[in-house]
Amino acid sequence: MSSCWRCWSCPPPRPWPWGWQSTWPQWPAPLAGLAAAAALLALIAGTGALLARLAPRFLGPSAAERLAELEARAVRLAERNRLARELHDSVGHALSVVTLQAGAAGRVLDSDPVFAREALGAIEESARAALEDLDHVLGLLRVDPARTAPQATLKDLGRLLEQTRIAGVQLDAEIGPEVERVPAAASAASASASPCCAARWRSRTTSTSTTR
Repeated sequence: MSSCWRCWSCPPPRPWPWGWQSTWPQWPAPLAGLAAAAALLALIAGTGALLARLAPRFLGPSAAERLAELEARAVRLAERNRLARELHDSVGHALSVVTLQAGAAGRVLDSDPVFAREALGAIEESARAALEDLDHVLGLLRVDPARTAPQATLKDLGRLLEQTRIAGVQLDAEIGPEVERVPAAASAASASASPCCAARWRSRTTSTSTTR
């Protein structure tokens, strides 16, 4: 009696379609769920990366990118201004020397033709040096404006004054070893100004320039 009751209380097994019962194991189902979740995460990550790459094209550069571009542009502009100042100093010095030498040659052309010939040679040398400086700076502006253009300092003062002496200005320059400790900016400004100041003297005059 009890066995009959147990038989009637147990629900009968549900038949499979087509009259057969599956013998496949049930454990692949969780793995399939994990694989689907991983694929979904990969899809989300790929979509996010794609949107991140396309966002600047649709939204434009960010504030940080615009600030970086402005800073880079300011640096380039400052470098170009520096090169322009150096070119102005170099060519200005050459033109001052050429003007002085041409005036001296014109004054003594009849009385001292040898000196006039030397002055004309110095004019040619100064003009050639100015053209070389001009070509060099223009090349820097075309190729790489971040490179440093050569600039005369107080170490080159002897050579610069020698170019002025050729024009007939008698200069006695005493350059001490202290010029090595002069800051670069002050040294370049002093070297650029000294020959230009000397060029204001009339030819065949005597001046003493002491640099300490």
